[in-house]
Amino acid sequence: MRVRRWLEGPFPSACGLCGTGVGPGEALCAGCLAELERVVAPCPRCGEPDTVAGPCPRCRDREPRLAALHAPWRYTWPLDRLILARKHADDATAARVLRELARRAAVELADARRAVEQGPDCVVPVPLHPERYRERGFNQALELAREAARVLEAPLAARLVVRVRATESQQGLGRRERRRNVARAFALRPGAEFPEAARVLLVDDVATTGATLDALAEVLYAAGAARVEALTLARA
Repeated sequence: MRVRRWLEGPFPSACGLCGTGVGPGEALCAGCLAELERVVAPCPRCGEPDTVAGPCPRCRDREPRLAALHAPWRYTWPLDRLILARKHADDATAARVLRELARRAAVELADARRAVEQGPDCVVPVPLHPERYRERGFNQALELAREAARVLEAPLAARLVVRVRATESQQGLGRRERRRNVARAFALRPGAEFPEAARVLLVDDVATTGATLDALAEVLYAAGAARVEALTLARA
């Protein structure tokens, strides 16, 4: 059973889900990668799946702060289990798989953008509040942002923004409650140098309503950003 093999922790040269041998530096076999559910016909602004054409009705009614959200996969099994295992159980195998997916997602973004516009001037992970960081010991968004920055050959601005308010978990909150929860939760780090008219790419593991990413985008636009996009592994 694939889940059992994953939980038992395969060797580094094995697929992180089924244990099949993979090439050097790889974490997923082709079969397991194909099992990840792709986002089909996403809204170009918020990444909402199954949008017929152009922005979804919600983005037409209320334009988000993000210029675009790129999320290759749906937040379904097994990706949802991997994200939760890394975030709440500090699972090393899940971390290895998610890093590979971040690289793949960044490659897709680079390929899609290469012909039409420049890449980002900096890559910014969604920050954790210091209390949450001390509890967890790591920031999953930072791990993913490192991989994306390498692929995109863009500076990693890991200390550009800070979470100034300890918000409650977004899990279980509705769309309106999520926006209220993260309102004024972020700020530019005091003394941080921000490039004028910068193109910024935010990175996180999963986007649900986009409230957190929008709140961060608002801070960055106020600081002088020219364009703020986001890259996540999954769209819920």
